[in-house]
Amino acid sequence: MSLTQIIIFIAAVVILAIALRKAKQESFSGEETLFGKQVMWWFVDNETNSRNWWDFGARNSHLPNRGYLELALECAQRTQGAQFSIRPLLGRQAVSEVLREAGVKIPDGIDSVPVGLWRQWVIANLCAAKGGLAVCGDCTLFIGPAIAPSLTSVSAAAFGIYPDDPRAVPGSETAPAPWMGWSGLPHHSSWDIAAEAWTRILGAGPTSWSAAEARRENLNIWNFQKLKGIQVLQSIEAGRNSDGSERTLEDLFGREAGSGSPIPAGAVYVPMDSDKLVRMYKYAWFVRMSKQQILESKFVWADLAHQVMIRAPN
Repeated sequence: MSLTQIIIFIAAVVILAIALRKAKQESFSGEETLFGKQVMWWFVDNETNSRNWWDFGARNSHLPNRGYLELALECAQRTQGAQFSIRPLLGRQAVSEVLREAGVKIPDGIDSVPVGLWRQWVIANLCAAKGGLAVCGDCTLFIGPAIAPSLTSVSAAAFGIYPDDPRAVPGSETAPAPWMGWSGLPHHSSWDIAAEAWTRILGAGPTSWSAAEARRENLNIWNFQKLKGIQVLQSIEAGRNSDGSERTLEDLFGREAGSGSPIPAGAVYVPMDSDKLVRMYKYAWFVRMSKQQILESKFVWADLAHQVMIRAPN
């Protein structure tokens, strides 16, 4: 091959790469890795990732330390890993480091903020400062198809149905669930306004941290986000039973596989309130289970994870 042919070949490859990248950015933008994948920020809280005192394994780990979190991360990788570079952020320090590097001011006392408020602050700030898909890893089990096609040409999105609504189905006029958020590019105005509001609330100190205050502020912030054009993708989440009631911890851990309300076709993930999970003695057995023990069990959550693990990755 002559020098001229080599130069023409290299130029053609460069032009093709630029064209493919441009087409990709027009439909599915956000922070990308070296290999062109979008980023999923898969984060967990300190407590849900903590080791028991009798566990003599290394405490500084890049992988989750609880069996169900290890399994949840693997399910995310198997169902979403083809489209996303999944970056686990284990604990509040890891999250704060990423946000600090992006120029976010970390509120004083961040380690003592109630987990529900902290989760909202994290999702809003990751979406605002970094872009991509922010996922509460200890609240979500990915079970279904890839989520990326649903995000094509969507600049900002929230998902599911607000858990406090006693009865609602996809299509209802309601606020979204607090487990995930999406921003195609950093600094979408809907996430900027949410990040600013949650940072202000956390900075106001413990008097602003009651559960009632959190619910009220969540709905207020959501109303402002709607004005900025954020979309809600409700059917992505399998957080409701067929009668519109919330899919509870009892539905996931107190029933055998095949009982209860079926998972809707096309649902991408099943949510659970991890804060309740780790606080309720009733479910302490689950939090202590190893990954293998869960996979050998027959309750609903375990069976959903098992089905993901035995089929080919998406």
